[in-house]
Amino acid sequence: MNDLVQRAKLAVWPKPAKFFHWLVVVLLIVAATLGFLADEQDLSPAKLKLFVTHKSFGLSVLLVMFLRVVWRVCSSDPEPVEGLSSMQQKLAGLGHGAIYAVAILLPLSGWLLTSAANFPFRWFDLFEVPLIWPSDSSMKDIASDAHEFLFIALAALVLGHIAMAVRHNMQGLIVLPRMLPKRWSTGKFLSGLGAIIGVVIVLSWSRAQSTSNSIVTIGEVANTVAAPSANVVVPQADPVSSLLTKPPSWVMRPASSELGFVGSYVGADFTGKFERFTPRIIFHAEHLAGASFDVSIDVTSAMIGTPDMDSFLGDSQWLDFASFPTAQFIAQRFSRTTEGFVAHGLLRLKGIEQAVDLLFSWDEQPDGTVRLLGEAVVPRVVFGVGNGAWADDPSVGFDVRVLVDVWLEQSGE
Repeated sequence: MNDLVQRAKLAVWPKPAKFFHWLVVVLLIVAATLGFLADEQDLSPAKLKLFVTHKSFGLSVLLVMFLRVVWRVCSSDPEPVEGLSSMQQKLAGLGHGAIYAVAILLPLSGWLLTSAANFPFRWFDLFEVPLIWPSDSSMKDIASDAHEFLFIALAALVLGHIAMAVRHNMQGLIVLPRMLPKRWSTGKFLSGLGAIIGVVIVLSWSRAQSTSNSIVTIGEVANTVAAPSANVVVPQADPVSSLLTKPPSWVMRPASSELGFVGSYVGADFTGKFERFTPRIIFHAEHLAGASFDVSIDVTSAMIGTPDMDSFLGDSQWLDFASFPTAQFIAQRFSRTTEGFVAHGLLRLKGIEQAVDLLFSWDEQPDGTVRLLGEAVVPRVVFGVGNGAWADDPSVGFDVRVLVDVWLEQSGE
């Protein structure tokens, strides 16, 4: 109660300053705690969720610090504490400025680290945060070191800030009460603040350990794999079929062709590609009866461009490079659609065969080449990609979109 009486005689900080100050304290402590908890875990859905929540709180620190700086520039500070020398006031101002600077640079370095590591994420599942730097392993290492250094620097500055407040209090200079709500004693306010921080951390931890209610079982996914497309048009007799004994064969131009894929983790999309694949194409747009696709894919050439993701892509829980280095897509039945063609094929991946439809366009060029643009949806769970704890957890999306952009020329066979 004594500090309440003393506070009434002080020039206290305005309410916006108090709000921003303690909100940053809560956000920083929660973000740091979740970061440490995630770092100690083995790779798992919970680890991903904790890191994403850590990043969300960190980005919130940056936003609040920006608002706090704008408010400080547009307002005036209260009168300084009586009993502090001019030198002590200058040093206090430098200390506060250093805390502001590091509290801004720390989340910025984390944002840069996430961007350079090519790890997109959604801020509290509300919207995807844009990346501010292209994928770059060198910049990732620099940002990682900076993030760690800035955290240590901020911890040292905050401890120094607290130590000076305690010292001033022991000298009879009331400093801390200037930043507290008028109707709360120091002990009660700090206890309540600690309780709020604890609750937020526990809720974040519990949410990371829980599994979403939107779980899709393997059986449910399998039932949708071979479902016929609604816009398929059953082809009539081709007018030139009688003139063609066999559709022409096509070979790929590797330099201008790409086989990519798009997945998602914790709601944010990521892209990857297979650097080595060999398609054997027999096709004519007016002679579907004799067409065939036979595509061999070097699964070990899969890469996302994110070192952390690429490091476990070949693990047995995922693509299992050691046991299943290749995949194959074979199609011998084709149909027209309002958007192009559908190759009704069979995909063999990780020793599992399932029907997969490839919707594609066949664009003939004036020079005789063809551009084949296609897309297929592959349910990863059906093929055992992401098994174990990942099989029924939506942290990594259940469907992977495979994107085909292939340039072809006739083989002359």
